[in-house]
Amino acid sequence: MVDIDDIRVWKWDAGMADLGAYTSFLESLVPDVAPYSYLSPRWSDVYVWKRVARIELENLLNLSFFNLYRGTPFNSTVKHVFDFHTTTMEWFSYDMPFGPRTEGFLIYPKNVKEKLPLIIALHDHGGFKFYGKEKVCRIENEPQILRLFKERYYDGRNLASELAQQGFAVLAIDVFLFGSRKIDIGTTGNKISNREEQNHIDLDRFIEEYNKIAVDLEAIAAKTFITLGLTLAGAIVFEDMRSLDFITAVQRDIIDTTRIGCIGLSGGGLRSILLSALDDRVKCTVVVGFMSTLKDMIGSHLKYHTWILNIPRLAQYFDLPDIVSLHGPNPLLVQYATKDAIFPLQGQLNAHRKLEDIYKKMGFEGNYIGMFYDTPHKFDVRMQEDALHWLSKCLQ
Repeated sequence: MVDIDDIRVWKWDAGMADLGAYTSFLESLVPDVAPYSYLSPRWSDVYVWKRVARIELENLLNLSFFNLYRGTPFNSTVKHVFDFHTTTMEWFSYDMPFGPRTEGFLIYPKNVKEKLPLIIALHDHGGFKFYGKEKVCRIENEPQILRLFKERYYDGRNLASELAQQGFAVLAIDVFLFGSRKIDIGTTGNKISNREEQNHIDLDRFIEEYNKIAVDLEAIAAKTFITLGLTLAGAIVFEDMRSLDFITAVQRDIIDTTRIGCIGLSGGGLRSILLSALDDRVKCTVVVGFMSTLKDMIGSHLKYHTWILNIPRLAQYFDLPDIVSLHGPNPLLVQYATKDAIFPLQGQLNAHRKLEDIYKKMGFEGNYIGMFYDTPHKFDVRMQEDALHWLSKCLQ
């Protein structure tokens, strides 16, 4: 871990102005203190602020549209139960109001004698949409392309499986555009339609080709959603909240619903931000590799990011630290990477200071921890061990 006082930001860190002469004007549109930041002098009572700001965030996401379908019956089934040495993993599926059924894994230690705290392991984006939950869970006959992905971003670990071995129940689901919820290219007219029809392409090659095609599919989905007044972020946080509805309803015998946390890397970190901001059932949160002030990203770093982050008018109302602080005063850990190429270092430092100030104003200064690591964009073993220790302290 890096001491924040030892971090130096070089001039080149800000990057080039992606929009040329327009960049400075666009940056000027982002307020230093957003109107729905708890740092605004408008707010003094933290719970009044949370109630009002949460409504505004829900409006930006158009979450009310998705919530119309919150009561859709699950019609769930358990597809298979995997028996590992120290853990059990249930592979389940349930209905969604639109699109294919959601599939997920619930992993927990064997010989459970009391209710367990639940961790929601939120899979990343990573430009890898063929799989979702499998990126954080152990599966049999793992394709090489998935194994190499885990080695690059997780030091070869299966995050959810590691958490379960430490005494947690762990939930991992696919969300919109990923895994079981991905777009079936057999209906889109692409040259590879499905693996059965193209059996001369091996699985690793097929996955690679799908992930390339899925870049455009995400853009098409985002443009369609925006045209309809919807957001990808709204759809995804709805699916994450619905997964909590499901698991707390069907697994009450092993899960302590008063001890729920969430964790995610990169796009999973964004999911962690949104879920913990909007769902009071989440009592502690870990965000890995997804934090910066938006002002520092405009003109240099937004180009690296998923359409899921592109929420119309967001920066005029909230900064990223403001959104995750809606989880406050509950405990929050953010893990930053000083060599992260997709987030400006100055933006990470500014976000960290803003979160410190927010939690201090709340009167819960010790409930926010920011850890900086001398590493690129990843969730390595050292970071995972720190996160695990912190989650255990919060929930066990």
